[in-house]
Amino acid sequence: MPGIDSELMSHRLAVYPGSRPVQERRRKLGPERAQVVEEQVQALLEAGFIREFKYPAWLVNVVLVKKQNGKWRMCVDYTNLNKACLKDPYPLPNIDVLVDSSSGCQFEWAPECEEAFQEFKKFLNQPPVLTRPKAGEELVLYLAIAKKAVASALIREDEVGQHPIYFTSKCLIDFIAEYAGDQEEASKAWEIYVDGSSNKVRSGAGIILVNQEGTQIEVSLKFEFPASNNQAEYEALIAGLKLAKEVGATKVIIFSNSQVVTSQINGEYQAKDPNMKRYLEKTLEHLRQFLQTEVRHITRELNNRVNALSKLASTKPGENNRSLIQETLQKPSVTKTDSKPDVLSVSGLDLRWITPLVEYLKFD
Repeated sequence: MPGIDSELMSHRLAVYPGSRPVQERRRKLGPERAQVVEEQVQALLEAGFIREFKYPAWLVNVVLVKKQNGKWRMCVDYTNLNKACLKDPYPLPNIDVLVDSSSGCQFEWAPECEEAFQEFKKFLNQPPVLTRPKAGEELVLYLAIAKKAVASALIREDEVGQHPIYFTSKCLIDFIAEYAGDQEEASKAWEIYVDGSSNKVRSGAGIILVNQEGTQIEVSLKFEFPASNNQAEYEALIAGLKLAKEVGATKVIIFSNSQVVTSQINGEYQAKDPNMKRYLEKTLEHLRQFLQTEVRHITRELNNRVNALSKLASTKPGENNRSLIQETLQKPSVTKTDSKPDVLSVSGLDLRWITPLVEYLKFD
């Protein structure tokens, strides 16, 4: 870190002896993403947080994730490196002492501190269990309000002591917005991740719904009809929108790794195939049922879980799996309409042998 002498403090990775370095193959980035990476790396170089170094033993690609404000976040996956490193050998109090001493703050870990710390650990290991109140029983409500937070606890008392029934803790700004009836906060926003899969054996789709509270719904959808990859992607999207409507969503953000489908919905690509046109119209019809919608394209690497669900539906028979919802779609969401060929009426000519065929086509 700039401004700190390495002789005073330095951080070194405690790699397990004998760990084999992992070298990822280089992933090619598009022009826009390559420019973003170059700008962010240059900013880190100018700030002095990183420096150029030829170190071929450990190599990992950067991953760009687009934020809701349109800007890019550059991430680095340190999973392989973390697995090869020892855990921090310092207990919590000791590391605090080392940091405070290095920054010029003197802190003494007295016996009283150790006693309080042990009591705190004991409390964390034995959290209070919520109890059910009895009919007609008097309850006690505790309120604690600070400058930026508010907390409450509903307690029942008996001869043994106090027992919690329910408690809340919120940031004061969120608390005021929630109870002021802010319609924008009251609306329910869900993220929908979809992926369709098709092969010679069967087709299927994977769907994941996630809301702001962290609730997650996973669906593996098997098709009882043949479907192309784009058709499977549309079926997954339509099923996800139906499910979002059932859970009461008013805003949806859809993530799909299909460039064709997302571009058709956003108006960037034109759907020329008649069947795809009907799927596009059906999808837009469902999107109009929400107050706010957004469709984003993401890479397959960022859609791994949904991809696994779609592969589960398209490669294996429906088995009982308690961790997700498995459904079967018996027929497509849109039906193909076969148009009859136009037949021109011809008169005044001796068609001889072809006349019966023309009459058959005309009156079919």
